[in-house]
Order: sequence, then structure tokens, then C-alpha cells
Amino acid sequence: VCWIVQAFHVLQLDEALLHSFVLTLDRYSANCQGPIWVGDVQKVLLAVVCCQMKVVGAREFPDGHWQRVMMHLSREFVDLGTILEWEYKLLRSLDYQIDVPTPVTFLRELTLRSRQGGSDLVVAMAAEVAHFLLGLCMFEPEAQYRHPHCLLAGGALCAALLVLEANPQHQARCLEARQHVALDLEVYRCAGNRGASGDVLGACALGLLELWAA
Repeated sequence: VCWIVQAFHVLQLDEALLHSFVLTLDRYSANCQGPIWVGDVQKVLLAVVCCQMKVVGAREFPDGHWQRVMMHLSREFVDLGTILEWEYKLLRSLDYQIDVPTPVTFLRELTLRSRQGGSDLVVAMAAEVAHFLLGLCMFEPEAQYRHPHCLLAGGALCAALLVLEANPQHQARCLEARQHVALDLEVYRCAGNRGASGDVLGACALGLLELWAA
């Protein structure tokens, strides 16, 4: 994960693609019969990146561009044909179900209400902090998968709003925004998110703040 985070930063790839990469990699690893052989790790990583770029589409990664990105990431130690072979293995393992929502997907949905109402500086700042918290979770599998990802996104946003509440000028807006998060989570009907305005959502938010402080 550290390597791919650095690579995505250097190539200035979208954060959402990074989260999709981690989720796809974890799903593939969970389907494997045992640990991935160390000699195949780089091939698997490159295959996941290759697959995710194609999911994003030709508009962002046109033909020719994605091939150059793959060669840059592989440092030409792994040829494109080998990467495509592993991509096929990956697709078969996941039954061709690649484009699944990530915590960032849900976070963007949960901030939609404020974005539709025009500029909302408080929620915009909270979203940035929430993105940071979700980035931390990628390095902590227990935090990443303890809750459904819709609830994880809601917890990250509520945690960020709790941080901003330290400023008295933001308290009223942060409280309102946290109430909206709890209401919006009901749409997803995630296991365990009922009553999300209370114990479950609050525990998730506090857990993320503890992870930040650790």
C-alpha cells in the first residue's frame, strides 16, 4: 500500500482510484487460496492498477496513456503482456465484479446535500479531514473493515465535524451536518447503521479519531 500511495502521488492520480485499487486488491487477496507468492506480488499490484484504469474509462486514460503509466509503474521489469495475463486472472477471481463503491464513493454522496445547496465552507473542510481519515484506514485493515463502508464514510465525516466543532463559530453548522449524515445513512440500510445518530456512528467516529491520535 505504501508503494502504491507514493506512485499515485507522483503520477497525480485521483484519490478515488487509489481507494478502488486497495479495495480490489483486498478482495482478490481474500479470494486466494493462500498467501500471494512474493514473486507475483508486483504482477498482482500492476494488474489491479491496470484494471482500475480501464474501469475509470478512456476519457481519463486513453489508449496509449494507460500503457505508458503501466510501463512507468513497472519500471519495465514486467512486460505489458504479463500484466494483462494477471489482469485476466484477477477478473476471473472476482467474477468480473470490479466497480464496487469505496468509502470515498460514500463520502462524496454524504456531502452531496451541502454541495447542492451551494458553497459550504464547514462541510468542505470536514470533507478534506474525512478524506485524510479514510486514507489512514487503508493502512489499518481492522479500521477499514470493522464497519460497512457507508458507515465508515459517515463516521469519518462526523469525526471531522467533531474536530471543527472546537471552533465556536462552526458549532451550530457542524451539529446540523452531523444530523444530516445520520439521516442520509438510513438510505443505505447498512447492517448496524440503524440509529446511526447514536452509538454506532458515534463509536465509528471516535474510533477514527483515536486512530488519528495513535
